[in-house]
Amino acid sequence: MRTWTLISMIVAAAVLAAGPVWAQGPHGKQGHPGKGFKQLFQEADVNHDGNVTFDELKAVRPGMTQERYTKLDRNGDGTLDDKDLARGKRQLVAKLKQADANKDGKVTYSEAKTVFPKMTEEKFKQRDRNGDGALSPEDRRPKS
Repeated sequence: MRTWTLISMIVAAAVLAAGPVWAQGPHGKQGHPGKGFKQLFQEADVNHDGNVTFDELKAVRPGMTQERYTKLDRNGDGTLDDKDLARGKRQLVAKLKQADANKDGKVTYSEAKTVFPKMTEEKFKQRDRNGDGALSPEDRRPKS
């Protein structure tokens, strides 16, 4: 059961870490709150080759910086693809496990701050979709 909970948290984790990057609208403001990561990836991949270049991403998310893009490009090949996403999810799961101090399968705001120091209370509340004060599998975005 614990393994299933951890695996289920992957989606919540992806929203937590990648959401602000992919949901940036013009000038770095939050936009497209209903869109999931996959839909935003597809929007950016204008030539449909399965890779998103910095220019493609910048075209749909003008607030994207080269520095942030480089961090997202986890394998360093100059494009974002499924391999980068998978590696990012694994790293995120490890961070969430680390944050879950009491090992209850939920991450509170104070726990999240230990591994995501830039996390604001407002951003945390946006990701806590069920409003229970913790990030958990129940906070996943519905599959589109």
